[in-house]
Amino acid sequence: MSKNNEEERRTKFWDKLELKLGAFMPLHIRNIFKYNSLDNPRSSRFIEEGTISDIEEFLRTTMTKLLENIEDKDNYFGVQHQQPENFKFNHGDKFLLITLAEHVRSKPPIITVAKVQKITYRKKTQLEFCAFEEIRKLKNALSSTSNKKRKHYKDDTLSEKTYRRMMGMEVSIEVTKKTNNKNDRMNEVV
Repeated sequence: MSKNNEEERRTKFWDKLELKLGAFMPLHIRNIFKYNSLDNPRSSRFIEEGTISDIEEFLRTTMTKLLENIEDKDNYFGVQHQQPENFKFNHGDKFLLITLAEHVRSKPPIITVAKVQKITYRKKTQLEFCAFEEIRKLKNALSSTSNKKRKHYKDDTLSEKTYRRMMGMEVSIEVTKKTNNKNDRMNEVV
């Protein structure tokens, strides 16, 4: 995933949360979430009291060292930017974090589901096309073995049974050969 796409997703995540919660998310909370990989619905849904203590510990130790040379520490530590080694979320931030997590937990991750459905549909379409091509080749091979000229039929689409077989739901493959003889009006299994 490119950096621009990642930042775009982060921005959408925060914009949606601010809109749904009716609350402003301070920049230091956004940055804390970014450094802890909590700025997506899959991970932020697990925030609770114990997690908040772990985040505070991460800020006091690791993040303080990572951001030693940065001048705008208030963008990362909020009002406690002058003493980041003693960082603790204030009460308002804690309430905001818990409310945020509860909201995310109450909603299904719709974006992910839609993406999976789109990918599944694309793969299904590709498989249908491949299956159709294989059946067409088999039909051509069968018609070329007979001396008769190949007739075009309107029913060149996959049946449900054939589709399931091509998807691996059934093991054997049947190919039907249609004839124009009155005696052979029914499909023969070749």
